[in-house]
Amino acid sequence: MKKAKKIVDTIYKIPGKATIAELYKEIQDKQLFVEPLSENQTLEAFILEGGTGFNSLLYGSLGERIYEIRASYDNKLFTYGLPFSTLYATGYPLQRMVEGSQSNNLLAKFSNIKYITLPLKEKDDVTLFWKKSSWRSFTPPPFSTNAFYLNSTGAKLFGLAGEGFCVVLPKTRAESIEGWKAQEDNLWENRFFIDRISNEQTTMKFFTQKSTIEEIHTKVMQISKIAIFFVLFTKKGMLVVVSGTDDELNTLHDAINELPFTHKL
Repeated sequence: MKKAKKIVDTIYKIPGKATIAELYKEIQDKQLFVEPLSENQTLEAFILEGGTGFNSLLYGSLGERIYEIRASYDNKLFTYGLPFSTLYATGYPLQRMVEGSQSNNLLAKFSNIKYITLPLKEKDDVTLFWKKSSWRSFTPPPFSTNAFYLNSTGAKLFGLAGEGFCVVLPKTRAESIEGWKAQEDNLWENRFFIDRISNEQTTMKFFTQKSTIEEIHTKVMQISKIAIFFVLFTKKGMLVVVSGTDDELNTLHDAINELPFTHKL
C-alpha cells in the first residue's frame, strides 16, 4: 500500500502511521527535513514526542515544517492548515504543540494523527567527521547540519571505534577540519543505529534545554552499566539517549528530574 501521496513538486501527504523506513522505501530520492533517531518510529509517534531528531541543529523540529494535519484533539477529529503553507504562516498555535512533548498539557490531548502534509527535501549529500574524545564541552564547526556525542558502545553500533564526537557537513562545505577525520561516504546511512540496540536493553530519551554537558554527564555516569550514551545537539537544547536495565533507567529518571528544563520523552 502506498504510504505517501504527492500533492505537487516536493509536497507530500503522509499517513501518521507510516514509519520512516516505509516512507524512504517508497520515496528514495527525498527525506524529511528532520528525522527521528529510529527508522521504525511512526511519524505520529515522532510528532507526539516533540519532533526533535537528526537535522534539528539546522531545522529545529519537524513541527516547523508541517503544512496541514488531520488528527484528534481531546478525542475530536479535525483538519487544520493549508496544503501549501506552513502552520507558522497561518498564525495557528498548533505548531507550538507539535514542538512540545508529552510533558506539554496541550499536547497530552493530541493523538491519532491521520496524516500530515509537508515538504520533503532532496536526500542529503554529506560527509561525517569523527573525533575521538572523552566527554567535554563542545562547539560544532561552522556549517554543521548535525553534531552528536557517542560513547564507545554507541560508536560501535554506528560503525566507529572508541568514544567521541561526530559532526555532519554538506559535501560542498566538507573541507578538512583540523583534528577531525572524514569518514566513508556511506557511514551516515548508519544513523538509525538505536534500532540495533540489543533487545535485552531498555532505551530512554530525554530532552534538556538548560543543563550543561557536564551536568548531564555527571547524572548519567552515576549509572555505571549504561550501555548507550548518545547526545544530539539541537537548536533548542540536547536530545539524550541512554540504555540499560529497567532499574538503572528508573534511577536515572529520578536523577534527571533534578535538572532544570529537562523532561523524559
